Amino acid sequence: MSQPASTQICRYFASTGNCFYGNQCNFLHTRPTEDFPPLQTAKNAKAQIPCRNVTIHGYCKYKDKGCEYNHDIPVLPPQDTKPKPTIVEYLPTIQNLNHEYREPPAPENVVHAAVAAANSANPYYSQGGYESKKNGGFYVGESIQGLQYNQGSPNPASYAKAPFGKRRMNTFFMDEELRKTLLKKGQLTYQSLDQNDPRRKEIPSKVHNFHGLVPLDDQSKSSTSNSSANAFGYSTSLFKCFSSADGMPYVIRKIEGFRLANEAPLRMGESWKQINHPNIVKLYEIFISKDLGETNAVFFSYQYFPGSETLESKYVSSGLNSDPLPEDVIWSCILQLFSVIRHVHGMRLAVRCITPSKILVTSKNRFRVGGVAIHDVVNYDTTKSLNAHQMEDFIALGQIILFLCTRSSNAGYLPTNYSIGGMNTNVHKALENIGTIYSADLKNLAAFLLGKVPANYAASNGTYSAVDDLQQSLCSRLWAETENLSSQADFLEGELIKETENGRLFRILVRLGFINERPEFDMDPSWSETGDRYLLKLFRDYVFHQVYEDGSPVVDYAHVVECLNRLDAGMDEKVVLTSRDEQSVLVVSYKDLKRCVLESFGELTTKKQYPNPNHYHQGHYGYGR
Repeated sequence: MSQPASTQICRYFASTGNCFYGNQCNFLHTRPTEDFPPLQTAKNAKAQIPCRNVTIHGYCKYKDKGCEYNHDIPVLPPQDTKPKPTIVEYLPTIQNLNHEYREPPAPENVVHAAVAAANSANPYYSQGGYESKKNGGFYVGESIQGLQYNQGSPNPASYAKAPFGKRRMNTFFMDEELRKTLLKKGQLTYQSLDQNDPRRKEIPSKVHNFHGLVPLDDQSKSSTSNSSANAFGYSTSLFKCFSSADGMPYVIRKIEGFRLANEAPLRMGESWKQINHPNIVKLYEIFISKDLGETNAVFFSYQYFPGSETLESKYVSSGLNSDPLPEDVIWSCILQLFSVIRHVHGMRLAVRCITPSKILVTSKNRFRVGGVAIHDVVNYDTTKSLNAHQMEDFIALGQIILFLCTRSSNAGYLPTNYSIGGMNTNVHKALENIGTIYSADLKNLAAFLLGKVPANYAASNGTYSAVDDLQQSLCSRLWAETENLSSQADFLEGELIKETENGRLFRILVRLGFINERPEFDMDPSWSETGDRYLLKLFRDYVFHQVYEDGSPVVDYAHVVECLNRLDAGMDEKVVLTSRDEQSVLVVSYKDLKRCVLESFGELTTKKQYPNPNHYHQGHYGYGR
């Protein structure tokens, strides 16, 4: 045996214990035990490898015929014994969807060019701005990309408490109370008179440019009550209707028994059309017509707020032990009415209709003054100055405070001709009662409006205006009102976000509904079962028709939302689609599925164009055959 030419260990001998070079090998045929595990022969090495026949088929027919691989049956991991999920109150979260899909980053020069072009008109943008801050946290150049619409945005205003990893069902939909309110308003908007209603014979089908008239007056109240007959000095009738010009709902008020002497009152009323204020029911038109009655009458058309109530009907109480209104509600009404007075007086007009029967509560703590311009037309008075009418607006605001604090129908109609230096005895009693229930600020404000404002007006020979004094006294109350309005705006914006996302998913479902299971298209009865449409059919089953092992259906809203969001985003993630007979298994990406939806829907919309909606044909059972 010749001596090896090298002192290095032979790698073949070290691994298998054999070397096919034999004595001709130039390396050492040895294996130190302290550095290497025991030698394995080639046969022993194969015995550690699982036989692929056992892995695939469960057995090996060569086991006793010389197969040298391991024939031990592999032990499968134990199956998950957890119960299948059920939808009771919570749903799995889908918050990780945004982290699974990212567009490939654009080259650095492309990103810089895009950012520079977008900010070319921005005077505050400079080179080395957002994209140059490589370690700046939020502004990293490599992460600049478009919005990802594969997940609905949460409501930032409020987060419902839920267990970790769960999401409440109601977070997917609009608030239940808000939904009921909107549905009720929509129902009231399109409500019509019953066929058996006796008033139907007295109402014409059309008045001026308005049709579909529905009376809104409360029939249970007498026509001679203070709130209806004495508000304008004439009897009035109120109707909800629709305009033939724009199809929008309006309210028209007819003035009974009034005759115009000249056009000056109409010109005075027309000036109210230019006033737009969030707390004023907007006036749209003043017209004269005899369609509703035997003689000509004056009509006023206003914006319609379904489901609204007057201040009198909502807060008046006939009982002696009724609970007082919360003070924050009273302050909210005062601030909104003062905003109306300040705006109208700045337009060189007077409100003249701040009474409990003409102030509407259109939503929670939202007050609007209705019936504007009617006094300026039917009670046109050239002998009384504008300052006198404006002073009466402040006195009327004080009467509203008494009405809200006492919840008495008589408090809102106390006489306004207070003597200088004195006050009506009933007003004194009402103020004393207010001081025992509410804060001193509220009592002092009512006393200022009902006592000091008329006194200052008389002392200044009719030139005094209380706007500046009231602005200073009400300034501290504006903060709470602003906070409440901001909170309400955040809540409504969050609910709008939910419906925006739901509308996006609805459009996807509509397109899938037009494509799936279509009986026939372009004389091809198998159109929906071939090509791209077959993939969409399998995807529909994947989203909605999955079952558990025992055959019970999978009803998982989060799964549906997740799949539709991924489809809308066109993600590169792949999904396994299986036919119902389990003979076809297809692996396709959401990006390809989105392409199938767009192309298939494009065929339906571009194949034939119908210029006239009457050309649409609906065959037997909805099928065009």
